[in-house]
Amino acid sequence: MGVFTRAPREIPPDLTQAVALPINTPRALTAAAVRVKMNDKGELEAIKKRKSATAWQEEAWAYYDEIGEIKYAFMLEAAIMSRMDLYVAMSTTQSDPISPIDSMPSDVIDPAIVEMAH
Repeated sequence: MGVFTRAPREIPPDLTQAVALPINTPRALTAAAVRVKMNDKGELEAIKKRKSATAWQEEAWAYYDEIGEIKYAFMLEAAIMSRMDLYVAMSTTQSDPISPIDSMPSDVIDPAIVEMAH
């Protein structure tokens, strides 16, 4: 569920980064669920099998260790993701985009929330 857009019509010409959309912007969300019968031994065994590592997973880790290009790609992605800045943000109304709580006036947000965020 994305909160940002890079649609050219929604970004001012001088802005080169993602822009937060208003909270009430429609977003797609896909979910799935299945009912599990806890008294069915066959179903419980199937769940246990899914939890344990399978042969293909062990083979994938072996390729990760043996092929430098695969390891490089994952390490590069990890290095890039480690540069992300995470911050607490909120919106005061449904039609406003979210913004960091540090940039909000103190009369709009409860100081206890700011303290918890830090």
